[in-house]
Amino acid sequence: HNNLHNNNIHNNIHNHINNNNENDNNNNQTNNNTENNANKNKESQENVAMGLTAVCENVRNLGKLLGIESNVIEFAVKFVPQAANVLEGKHPNSIAAATIKYAVENAKGEKTGNLTVKKISEEAKISATTLRNAFKHLNSAIKT
Repeated sequence: HNNLHNNNIHNNIHNHINNNNENDNNNNQTNNNTENNANKNKESQENVAMGLTAVCENVRNLGKLLGIESNVIEFAVKFVPQAANVLEGKHPNSIAAATIKYAVENAKGEKTGNLTVKKISEEAKISATTLRNAFKHLNSAIKT
């Protein structure tokens, strides 16, 4: 009877150790998944930031090519994060052109010259239709 009792205690201890090891392994796996997700999220945020920086540069370059005053260009740059969100998946040139058009149309009292959709789209190397559609989408999202 003593041997049976000792075997049961030994088995219980062994099972307890195995269960703890399994729990540790599961916790380690969860921690690794959490770290991997955090790293992916950080990479995604860095990619978004790099994308926004690129679009801001596109806006500045396009604005200069079009002869737009620097304060209007900077007004456009302020809308880049919102424009990039509204026009997610669109080419950076389309986002930049739509943002420039939005800024030109909404710059109060600023001289913006005679900037047509055709001129903006040609300088941005996109079609006039692409610019019109992107602008329409952006303009309605910002106005609401």
